Amino acid sequence: MKLFDSLSVKLKVIFIIMVSSLAGLFLAIGVVFIYDQYMMKKNMLREINILGQVIADRSTAALSFNDPGLAGENLAALQAQPAVILACIFDQDNRPFAHYQRTGNAASQCPDSLQALAQPDVDHLLHVITPIVLNEERIGSVYFLLSTEEVQTRQRQYLLVFALVVMVVSLIVYLLSKYLQRPLLYPLLQLTSAARSIASNQDYSIRVQRQSNDEIGLLVDAFNAMLQQIAVREKERDEAVLELRQHREHLEELVAERTSELESFCYSVSHDLRAPLRTINGYSQIVLEDYGPMLDDAGRDSLTRVRQASMHMGELIDDLLNLSRTSRHEMTLESVDISTIAKDVISRLLSEHPHRKADIAFEDGLFANADPQLMRIALENLIGNAFKYTSKTQHTKLEFGATKADGETVFYVRDNGAGFDMTYVGRLFGPFQRLHGRDEFEGSGIGLAIVARIIKRHGGRIWAQGKVNEGATFYFTLSPEKPTGI
Repeated sequence: MKLFDSLSVKLKVIFIIMVSSLAGLFLAIGVVFIYDQYMMKKNMLREINILGQVIADRSTAALSFNDPGLAGENLAALQAQPAVILACIFDQDNRPFAHYQRTGNAASQCPDSLQALAQPDVDHLLHVITPIVLNEERIGSVYFLLSTEEVQTRQRQYLLVFALVVMVVSLIVYLLSKYLQRPLLYPLLQLTSAARSIASNQDYSIRVQRQSNDEIGLLVDAFNAMLQQIAVREKERDEAVLELRQHREHLEELVAERTSELESFCYSVSHDLRAPLRTINGYSQIVLEDYGPMLDDAGRDSLTRVRQASMHMGELIDDLLNLSRTSRHEMTLESVDISTIAKDVISRLLSEHPHRKADIAFEDGLFANADPQLMRIALENLIGNAFKYTSKTQHTKLEFGATKADGETVFYVRDNGAGFDMTYVGRLFGPFQRLHGRDEFEGSGIGLAIVARIIKRHGGRIWAQGKVNEGATFYFTLSPEKPTGI
């Protein structure tokens, strides 16, 4: 059945027609064959019964006068019947009286008594017994032993003729089915060819020509109607996609324009705020130095808080300016040794904190097509964060490397520091979003926002995984062949 399923429709049609035709032919041949054999045996037995009756009538005198010679002469007439190989006349007591044996068939002899005869149809032989009756009294019997060799010869002839007929009919049926199936299969082959062309080229303008008014013609009409509907839907979809693309491009332009305006505004505001803050900080310092002894403890504390607040605000303004600069910086792409930048950053951090002991694992030979200045800022923030959040661990461990995922290089910075709760991972890369208080770890919460902005400008992605008190890992990719410029 699996082999049949794998055949083409053309071969399936030929196969079905040939099997159906040959099945009918075999049935007809079988019926004729069986009927012929039945009638041949029936006719043979009928002729022998008539002949037996004639011989029985002629043998009454021989049995009545006990003349075996006359009975033998009656049996000699069987020489004209080739099917009879042995004939015997038995008397009233079922004892052999006379017999006839065909020349060349010495193997068969009359039995000693009529009761010793074999059953009919043994070894291709037929046994026929005809009673000899005189005045309604049985005075003897005539026994015939018939050969069915003629029937078997006829069977072999029939089988040979039937085999030739089957071969000729099979050839004729094959040629006719191959020729007559064309009007049926041609439209189906057209449908198949059209479907393949549509699947390969996505061309829904193709149409199949109708060849008939039957069910296949209706199928062709339905197929063409379906293509028409698909073509209409495709046109509507293309128009919608084009309109959506235009809206998206306009939206991107609008977003880029608004972003640029906002960044310019932030830069201007931040720059303008720096002068008043420097004034507040400077005069606070003068008051503390010149008039500090005149103030009580509460006054000095309040003035110190004012100065600390102005300094913190200055730091926030500096961070805003740094964030703005990362977006306004004109990118220059080149082959950058990421490993060397990472080593420089960690060397500077260790020199600034000589008391810190750390196990550092950095992978060598990592290069990327990127802007060297922006990549240094990104790595300073990422590695600086890792160094900062491992400050309260007994033994700092930092790792920088890269791996492959779906054919893409993924860089990572891993530490064993304070970590974070993954519930709040969405807040990591927002400006001034902190998952730890300033009393735990210093900072303004702008560093990861700067990193995210730099990675985005390189067309990459950044994400993080962590667990509280078990460290964190920050991953990022770079795709400078399609930088966003934002």
